[in-house]
Amino acid sequence: NESTDIDTRWTVAKLETIADICFSNVDKKTTTGEAPVALCNYMDVYSNDFITAKLDFMPASASGREIEKFSIQAGDVLVTKDSEDPHDIGVPALVKEDLRDVLCGYHLAIIRSKSTTLDPEFLMHYFRSTRAKKYLYKMAQGVTRFGLTTAAFQNFPIPLLPIETQVAATEVLGACRIGE
Repeated sequence: NESTDIDTRWTVAKLETIADICFSNVDKKTTTGEAPVALCNYMDVYSNDFITAKLDFMPASASGREIEKFSIQAGDVLVTKDSEDPHDIGVPALVKEDLRDVLCGYHLAIIRSKSTTLDPEFLMHYFRSTRAKKYLYKMAQGVTRFGLTTAAFQNFPIPLLPIETQVAATEVLGACRIGE
């Protein structure tokens, strides 16, 4: 059990209790009659720690419903949800700023904190932890293409450190970054 080896000083929560989880189905196509949008795709997340306006997003189109449901906003953590290699699943990137008409693309999940008890940047860093990677690798399903189910994300165990501790941890981890 992944939650039993987390420090007992902290409560362990299922991700679904403190964040909304949404799997995107927005594809890379441009379809007549749909609104033009920019698409934050798998490689944008896989190759970057932070999603900002400096990235060169792919042009695409989307329906009004897709725009409403999959537009990204500051504080969202985007996570790879499937890949040919199970080690490439669960790679996070934090949306650092509100981006107009930028949608989350296919093969990604949007995780949006619904609680003041979860710092989004802490969540991004936690997804990179050995414990999180171990859980995600174990939950990956497939033979030639591996993926995580909605339930795997919903049940993702995360320690609820006090918000001040989460913020302090992200400040230390941010200070360790090179070249940013």
